[in-house]
Amino acid sequence: MKTSTKGWYAHLVAERAYEVAFHHEYGGQPFVTTWAAFGDDVSGQTPSDAQDIAAHYGGSAALTTAFAAMVPTAGTLLTCVATEIIEPGSGDVPSQGVHSINKPGTHPVDSAFLPDPMCTVISKHTDAAVRSGHGWMFTPPIGTATAINDEVAAPSWLALVQAFIDEMNHFNKGGSAWSGSIPWIDPSTWGNAVYSRTRHQQQLAQYLFHIVGFTARSPITWLRSRRRLSA
Repeated sequence: MKTSTKGWYAHLVAERAYEVAFHHEYGGQPFVTTWAAFGDDVSGQTPSDAQDIAAHYGGSAALTTAFAAMVPTAGTLLTCVATEIIEPGSGDVPSQGVHSINKPGTHPVDSAFLPDPMCTVISKHTDAAVRSGHGWMFTPPIGTATAINDEVAAPSWLALVQAFIDEMNHFNKGGSAWSGSIPWIDPSTWGNAVYSRTRHQQQLAQYLFHIVGFTARSPITWLRSRRRLSA
């Protein structure tokens, strides 16, 4: 396996890569917030499957508490799901791990309800100067009009989003969250990532890009497509 000092040469660097998702529900409807993670295996160690990655993110009390703080009080952060990213056309079956969380949401919601699809965006930044090297993920539904000011999020909501970002930053490449965490990974190489499914399907060499930072965006987003109407 070749290596590179540039974290975004994912096809050359990554022995393992996963899509990661926090599944949560509110108002009887399921929602999902997604990102990716990748890095090197440790030589001589037997790699496990996606369950280790799901348990690592989903078992972090600090990360899940920060996320649940954005979920309305009538909602729940249900699970963390990690799905292995495999080569297109390989015929391999990706492994998938599920870690149960079941943490109630703690974001207060009063009588001034907002439609479920209304949320804000978190931008994902990398050091790759291509369009596919950047991405977005979506917060849980805001739930209440008291958390917005006209067409932008109120400071109180953005503070909750920033608290989640602060915890996610510990999972960036070489971050403290990886140290001593999983026996088969090289913690200096693992981190959050942007995954370009388009570049991967085109069989381009670089399709995973390590995240170097996140930004909480204030404009309100109306995203009907994020609602999953079936289990």
